[in-house]
Amino acid sequence: MKNNKLIFFSENPALKSKGSGISVLLYNILLATKEKNPQLITFCHGHNIKEEEIKDDNSGIDVHVCDKKLTAFYKIKGIKKLIIPLSFILNLRKIGQIINKPDNMVICLVGASSGPLWKFLTLKFLFGKAKHGLYIVDDLQLINRKLHQKIEVALIKKLLPKAIKSTDFLITISSGLQETYLTQYNKKSYILLPHFTKREPLPKYKPENSFTFLFTGGLSFLYNKPLLELSFMLNEINLSGKCDKDLKLQVQTYTSINEYSSLNFNPSTTFYSTVSNRDELMGIYNNCQCFIIPYSFDKEDVQIVKTSFPQKVAEIIQYQKPILIYGPTYSSVTQFFSQNLLNYICDVNNKQHLIDTILKIVNDSNNFTGEKYSEAYNEFLSAGMVNNLFNKISDDLIYGN
Repeated sequence: MKNNKLIFFSENPALKSKGSGISVLLYNILLATKEKNPQLITFCHGHNIKEEEIKDDNSGIDVHVCDKKLTAFYKIKGIKKLIIPLSFILNLRKIGQIINKPDNMVICLVGASSGPLWKFLTLKFLFGKAKHGLYIVDDLQLINRKLHQKIEVALIKKLLPKAIKSTDFLITISSGLQETYLTQYNKKSYILLPHFTKREPLPKYKPENSFTFLFTGGLSFLYNKPLLELSFMLNEINLSGKCDKDLKLQVQTYTSINEYSSLNFNPSTTFYSTVSNRDELMGIYNNCQCFIIPYSFDKEDVQIVKTSFPQKVAEIIQYQKPILIYGPTYSSVTQFFSQNLLNYICDVNNKQHLIDTILKIVNDSNNFTGEKYSEAYNEFLSAGMVNNLFNKISDDLIYGN
């Protein structure tokens, strides 16, 4: 079997512990495919990241940083938005030398920004010898509408259909997003769920008188309302005496303390924490008894909830601690847990159902093993899954789908 060479193009650099979620996702994908000798074309992107740090995190991988000679200009207010497109244009010749070969598969990562779309179309037009694909990890149309980003919405409306229809292959992060693009553009796609490198289960930490539910991630419209409900529900259970543990909710987030405070969580049950580096998270993960993945039940968020898949799942599922899924049945992550017969799911916005699920988690905690979590990770979220998918795409490109 002949495999095409993998080349990843991303505005966000692949980073082990810093940067955006897409940076960590890409880092783990590169690590999973390292035996295939992938290459990375990327940018410092104003994250206070230098070329040396990107290359250190991606040791053994051929990395080309397009804006390495222009990073000093990021310090000038208002110029950042110009640096990335300028550095891309100035590097087109070098990029072409890297990618413009028949055996190359170029994967362009797309988050919630329109920027990668026009760059993808440019590379596809200029360097057509390679096979060009998109890996779309967010429903960028819906997210930008939700955030009232009018310019981004207009650019995405113009660029996304052209980009999707011109791909040699399309990858989406969830079945919901796969279904969306098949319906909207009649374009089939492969599903690549988030991957996080192999982790060992965490030891069970059982404080005598308390039980902590942990949310880890950025606060947003997708998570805030169900988290607030959980915060007040834990307080109600504590006051009722139905549980012999003092139930707590820890919100571990990079979101500012001011934004957290504005949401008015119940102070009796809920507390804020943050870290400067993802490597510091392990101590926090060690001290919790259950992870929480919340998703909005609001009707206006249905499509985003269907199409998104939280990257943190691929990491925390490996620690073999209980995970509370509090989100609607149509949520991509709720469906993943349901289809794999994984506990614990509260998929209705119902007070009593949530209370019952919380109490079941606490009561089951001493006997919870997490073996099914490991099975689901190995089959759908592991390095083997990543490599199998790229092998399949490569075969389909060579021999026809």
